[in-house]
Amino acid sequence: MAIQTRQDVWTIIHEVVAETVAVNGFDPDDIQPETLLHSELGLTSIDAIHVMLELEDRLGADIELEEVIIKDGEYVADLSVKELHDYVCEALVGAS
Repeated sequence: MAIQTRQDVWTIIHEVVAETVAVNGFDPDDIQPETLLHSELGLTSIDAIHVMLELEDRLGADIELEEVIIKDGEYVADLSVKELHDYVCEALVGAS
């Protein structure tokens, strides 16, 4: 799939996150931009690594996990799906 728009990126992120949390019984329709990955979906650090690796594979681009989870030298408490989407879109623009 050729990535052309922010919507394309959203679709891939949504699919990857939905696949990852499906084992916990989450309905993909419940995953919205404001949904928090850890506190609402229960993603563990291992899950987060899996999501990032899967996104790299599907998007064909390197995504630096540290840049997503560390802000101003501190680990972020949680991350929304929108924040992940915004970061990935910025990373893809920088990679082109």
